Amino acid sequence: MLSREVASLGIKVTIVEPGGFRTDFAGSSTKLSEGRPEYDQSVGATARFQRDYNGKQPGDPKKAAEAIVQLTHAEKPPLRLLLGSDAYQGAEKNDLARLEEARAWKDLSLSTDFQTKT
Repeated sequence: MLSREVASLGIKVTIVEPGGFRTDFAGSSTKLSEGRPEYDQSVGATARFQRDYNGKQPGDPKKAAEAIVQLTHAEKPPLRLLLGSDAYQGAEKNDLARLEEARAWKDLSLSTDFQTKT
């Protein structure tokens, strides 16, 4: 892992995982196309969501920049930093679902270890 490889050099690594911020990312700088009719439920839905969500994102770009600058002064910065309420909520929902699924299959997962003799 990069963060461990460069730690001895005094280099700190943080992966910033932003949610939606009110920038021009989904605005005029992006061409959104709903694509072919057979992709309406996937590509089309995503394009419509981005178009409708633009300008309503909860993230403030200035606050994100300030948070990143603050992070550069941290003694022990996190490996991953979620920026924005939507990023946090999405990661929490995803991670809890992943943990729930892992717990449901725990016995099978653990059954693949070598058996030690006592």
